[in-house]
This record gives sequence, structure tokens and C-alpha cells, in this order.
Amino acid sequence: MDNIYDNNEYSKAMKAILMEIGEDTVKDYGEMALDAFLDDNMLKNIPVIGTLINLGKCGMTIKNLQFAKNYYIFIQEIRNKEISKEKLDKHIEELKNNPKRMRKEMETLLIYLEQYKEIEKIKYMANIYYAFLISELKGINWDQALIFFEILDRLLLCDIEDLKKIKRKGAKPGVFNDHSGLLRLSALGLLQYFNGKEEKYGHNKSGIAQVTSQGEIFYRVITSGKCC
Repeated sequence: MDNIYDNNEYSKAMKAILMEIGEDTVKDYGEMALDAFLDDNMLKNIPVIGTLINLGKCGMTIKNLQFAKNYYIFIQEIRNKEISKEKLDKHIEELKNNPKRMRKEMETLLIYLEQYKEIEKIKYMANIYYAFLISELKGINWDQALIFFEILDRLLLCDIEDLKKIKRKGAKPGVFNDHSGLLRLSALGLLQYFNGKEEKYGHNKSGIAQVTSQGEIFYRVITSGKCC
């Protein structure tokens, strides 16, 4: 999307997103087809898309309809968790007092919401952002969130399934016919890969790979929104 916002418009859009996260109404948008978002009013009610439409910068393209669906899935996933209005209000004030940070946070969310096509990745992204919003409790800071957004972007969904499988059952020889996913997980610091050979690690454990501490935190964050 074009970088057309001044700081005031960023502030209004970011505040609207965070306030929508705090609303009680939850609707399942994940199963809705793109044509359900053809209602002009629905698009205009999305802070970012609505601003662009009102400024005449975009129309109801397939790309924008996909963004609309992604946006609602993202908001819904965070709403399904507990987050206080006080916490959201505090974050809004922090962003208002730091326009550079607000712009960075807004642009990061827009970039990933615009490009993802898989519902699962949108939900994982929402959990990362939620973990950041509750950072004072059991979450992560913004720098960690950026790292996790980047890692999520580089992974295939099947790689995350491989990570899940290793966490649950280990990585015994013969379990994985294709090691390309393990190599990607290893390159991103989520696995220690033993080059296809079974090695001993931990307490009476062995396998061709083990989940790293970074991998443990990443997995907990994307699946639960908490790092511990």
C-alpha cells in the first residue's frame, strides 16, 4: 500500500485498530468468501482501507478484499484472548507520544496483513502481536516481535508442522523423508540439525534434530500468544 499517511492519519488508524481489538463482538470471518467483503461499507469501516478509499487512493480490488479478510481474521484472533482496555489505552498513548514508533508498528502490520494468503499464518501473526501487547506479563518486546514476524514470513506451513511434530514426538531417523523443512527451521535458529545423523542430547534423548530455546519460545508464541 502507498505510504501516504501523515502522523495524524497514522494515529487515527492505529487507534482504531487497537480499539477494535478491545471490542466484545466476535464474528468468524475465516470461512467467509472474498465476495462477502464487496460491501463498500465493510471496507470503509477498516481503518486503513477506509482512509485510502476516502482519499480516493484505492478501490475494491481483489488484493484489497483479501486484505479486508486478513484484517478481520487478525482482529478476531486477538479478541479471542484476554487483554484489558487499560492495556490497549496505555499502548495507544505510548504510540501517540512516539510517532516514529507508531509508523513502524503500523507499517509492519500492514505489510504482513497484505501479503499473507493462508489463514493459519494470519492467526500465528495475531498471536505474535498479542504476545507483544501483553509484554509486561508473559509476552515479548517489539524487537522480538519483529524477529518472529520475519521468521514466520520465511517459513512454510509444513515447516511449522515439522516443528510441532519434533516437539511432540522427537526427530527419530526415518520420520522425515524430506529434510528441507528441517534445514529451513535450522537456518532460522529454531532447530539444531545434526546433518541427518542421530545424536544424543538432553536427558536420555536422541534424534536428527532438537528444538532450540528460540524454537521453543517461537512455537509457544505463535500457538498461544505467550512465551512462557
